[in-house]
Amino acid sequence: MKIEIKTVHHLKVSEENAEYVRKKLQKFKRRLPQNSKIEVVFEDLFGPRGGKDKLVHLHLYTEPLSDIVHLQAESEDFRKSIDLIQEKLEKTLEQDKDHH
Repeated sequence: MKIEIKTVHHLKVSEENAEYVRKKLQKFKRRLPQNSKIEVVFEDLFGPRGGKDKLVHLHLYTEPLSDIVHLQAESEDFRKSIDLIQEKLEKTLEQDKDHH
């Protein structure tokens, strides 16, 4: 499983947040096909003005590299958004498992 971290509008993601998101998503490694790719996009909507503007998008691709899941979470800091996106992915995979 490959995890790519991207940003919008020249935002710099701290190494701590990048490592945090990798750690949170590694738990899905055994549940996804080996050649899966997760793309995580960080976006800060209001910049230094702050607020509930720390947005994290997640795109999950599996063979044949079709976008099967798109999720997003928004909160006042990136760590909370990462936690929310991890919970949403967990629920999505559980629902998918229940349907098969």
